[in-house]
Amino acid sequence: DLHAYLQSAVFVDYVRQQFGPAPLERLWRQGATLEASVAGRKLQDIEREWRVTLREPERPSPAELDAIESKGCG
Repeated sequence: DLHAYLQSAVFVDYVRQQFGPAPLERLWRQGATLEASVAGRKLQDIEREWRVTLREPERPSPAELDAIESKGCG
């Protein structure tokens, strides 16, 4: 299922950004079980936090807005 694959990729990227590549590699080698943890934190808790970030709209920074206004969208 493409949707599940893409969702997994986004979660893995979130974990990498939050904790770095080494904890992510350890998780990969150990396997993602209900008891799994990353950097001492339960994987379930990390997933819960990640899901909250999905609900937050991503807003451009003031510098990005200035660039868009000065150059346009094209």
